[in-house]
Amino acid sequence: KGREEDLGSSTSSSERPCAAEMRSECGIDVDSVQELLRQLTDEEGELFDGIGTGLVSCAVCGKNFQETDLLEGRHEVKVLSCFHSMCAACLQSLLSDPSQEGVACPLCRHSQQKLTLHAYLPHFEAHSTCDRQSISAGDFFCEECVQGGRAEAYCEDCQMHMCGDCQRQHRRAKATVKHSIVSLASSRGDPD
Repeated sequence: KGREEDLGSSTSSSERPCAAEMRSECGIDVDSVQELLRQLTDEEGELFDGIGTGLVSCAVCGKNFQETDLLEGRHEVKVLSCFHSMCAACLQSLLSDPSQEGVACPLCRHSQQKLTLHAYLPHFEAHSTCDRQSISAGDFFCEECVQGGRAEAYCEDCQMHMCGDCQRQHRRAKATVKHSIVSLASSRGDPD
């Protein structure tokens, strides 16, 4: 019964603080809280303005990850320590800038020390999305050579797409001669 009395007394209108008292006693801006609640309810507003940037597109250039420049035959996406993401080309540009001691996220301005490009975590979900789109389009590029030409084969052992020249070299090398290589022309339905 004592608990019921406590609950009853805490909800009486005479003891409930008004908005002005909440602002002065707790430092809470009730108007800001109400605006955030409105934005969450309506799913629009300042809170939602940049929601795609850094999640499905590069935080620097703003391109969707599937539209970014290729690095080593694929769309490479890296995750910063603030969990925003950027394409490898933009991150490499920031890393090579000698005037900057660290890397600052352009969205939240969180700064972190410079690492090598491959020391940043890959954005696995973005890579998976890009790969699924490439699979459905049948559009792969060589991951072995620097030219990054259209892939003609896939090595199941290396898990790598290869152009015709790299495929022939792969079949000649002692270390990879016994690898299982699948022709992409047959999986695309192209005539041989």
